Amino acid sequence: MICIHFHSTSVRNPPHDHRPDYGRRATDFLRELSSELDLHYDDEDLHALKPTIETLRRAATLMADTGYEAPEVYHHVMGRFERMTRS
Repeated sequence: MICIHFHSTSVRNPPHDHRPDYGRRATDFLRELSSELDLHYDDEDLHALKPTIETLRRAATLMADTGYEAPEVYHHVMGRFERMTRS
């Protein structure tokens, strides 16, 4: 199980010059996690990742809703998952 905690500084009045780019960070996170899943799981084992895949899908949807594109490796992993779970 993968557990991730996001920490932020003051949300009320963040300094504009130091505000992190959450979209870029989310894209980086999605890219890294997708890459790890792609590298370490064989196709026949992907069914066991269903909760993780669903979480990734929600994160990618949120990104798309805010104007960011999911990285290519995310789409690759989702394609692998879909092919292996179609039956």
